[in-house]
Amino acid sequence: MSLQEAPLQVEAPTVVADANIKDLLSTMQRNADKFAGAVGGPLMVGTLTPQRNAMTLAAKDIHSSYVGIYRQVFSQGFAKAWRGGSITCVAAVPQFTAIGPVFLYCDHKFNSPAIGMLGAAVFESMFTFSAQRRNAQIQYNATVPVAQQVPHQSFYRVAGAGFTPHVLRNLFAQMGIRLFAPYSYQVVSVLPGTRSMNEQSKLLASDLTSSVVASTLSMP
Repeated sequence: MSLQEAPLQVEAPTVVADANIKDLLSTMQRNADKFAGAVGGPLMVGTLTPQRNAMTLAAKDIHSSYVGIYRQVFSQGFAKAWRGGSITCVAAVPQFTAIGPVFLYCDHKFNSPAIGMLGAAVFESMFTFSAQRRNAQIQYNATVPVAQQVPHQSFYRVAGAGFTPHVLRNLFAQMGIRLFAPYSYQVVSVLPGTRSMNEQSKLLASDLTSSVVASTLSMP
C-alpha cells in the first residue's frame, strides 16, 4: 500500500459519518411535527409535574398560601416533587403526536372547527385521563395517612368521574390556537411598536396571547 492511498482510508469513515448525520437531520426536519409530539410534549409535561402536583393539593387545601402549597410539594425532597410524572410523560407521547392530525381529520370530514376541536379533545382525554388522575392520586396519598389514602386509577380505565370536565378543559385549551389566534393577530398588528416586528414574531405573540386567554378559560 502506498503512502498516498493511506489518507483516503482514514477519511472514508468520517465522510460516511457526516453523510449519516446529514441524513438524520434531514429526516428529523421532514418529521419535525412528529418529533415535537413524541419528544417535546412529554418533556414539557414532565417538567410541569411540580405545578400539576401543586394544583392537586390546592384543590383540597383552601387554607395554605401559594408558597405553602409548593412547600408541601417539595417537603420530601427536590426529586419527590416530580412524583407521578413518569406515567403522564408516557401518555403525552400519543397525546401530542395525534392531537393535530385528529383535529385536521375531523375538521375536514365535517367541515367544522368546533367538531374538530371536540374530536381532538376526546381523543386526548382517552390517552391522558387515567394517567393524570393517577398522578393526582399519587401526590394526594403522599400527604395523608395510610388510612385516608385513595386507590390508584387503573391504566386500562380510560374514563370515569371527571372525564367530561377533562374533555372540556382540553376543548377550551385548544381554542387559543384554533379560534382566537386570528383575532389576536389583528390586535397585535395594530399595537404600538409592532411595526418593527417581523411576521413570525407577530404570529408568536398572537399565539401566546390567545393561549393565555384559552388557559384562563380552562382553569375551572
